[in-house]
Amino acid sequence: MFFILAEITELLVLYCLILVFEMFYKNTQFSYRQTIITIFIFTIIGGLISNPELQTTVTSRGFLVRLQRFSPLMIIGLIFHGITTVFLLIILIKSRRSAKIKKQKRLIVWLLIGSLIGVLLPSLPNMPFDDFFIFNQLSPILNIFLEEITQSIGILIIGIAFLRVSKSPWLLQRQKIHFLVVYSPSGLTLFSKVFSKEIKKDDTFLLSGAFSAVTTLIKGCTKSAGNVESILLEGKELRIINREKFICVLLLDYSTQASDWAHMHFSLEFEKSSSNELNDFDGGISVYESAETLINQFFT
Repeated sequence: MFFILAEITELLVLYCLILVFEMFYKNTQFSYRQTIITIFIFTIIGGLISNPELQTTVTSRGFLVRLQRFSPLMIIGLIFHGITTVFLLIILIKSRRSAKIKKQKRLIVWLLIGSLIGVLLPSLPNMPFDDFFIFNQLSPILNIFLEEITQSIGILIIGIAFLRVSKSPWLLQRQKIHFLVVYSPSGLTLFSKVFSKEIKKDDTFLLSGAFSAVTTLIKGCTKSAGNVESILLEGKELRIINREKFICVLLLDYSTQASDWAHMHFSLEFEKSSSNELNDFDGGISVYESAETLINQFFT
């Protein structure tokens, strides 16, 4: 019974890891990868709770219980681990290539190392081909020890990586950000940061006036007392945060919880660090250039 519960727990942990990596790769609710993994997961769990074929090895300290070699359930489990490893490699390698920031690249490398150690290596002792895998020529106790140790090290590396992410959620969900603009209620640009090569910084001065006019027009036509929070474009999303003394606009491919978190915290910190200038605004905007440090803090 303990062996069955341990196997099911391990599968569910691996399943949660796949779901998290899918969210890391792209902000999607359910993908074909998750569908395939879900089918395998519950097929294996169903086999585990349905009197599976087990192999028991007597040792000096008790018994070692494993799935019977060449049994259907073991073969399905090996296929599952193989597919899982391939999916993780695809997701993380593509993420590594598309990441623009060094912190993201380092994070993805550590996640890749942890995944290989925690997912691929522990599955090798279960391989039924004795001539090809030295793991299978070791004693059962050493075999189990190596499997558990590698899995623990891999999960530890992944856990440390995600602990780092908890302090900078922007690193978790990647998406292409085009620009961020802070402008006054009258439409004057206070601060701007352009991330996309297709957009010139001078264009943001024109955009500030356009944002102000469009939001005023929408509120007037819809008789809405609230503020416009987002505008959907084809393939892009415009996120707007309205504060008492300024408006902060972020254009990106799609919004996520991480991008909303970074956007909101940037706005709050901008308001806090520039409170004196905002309260006594004299038309000068050079004083807001220090907001570049906030960009580095929340978006890089």
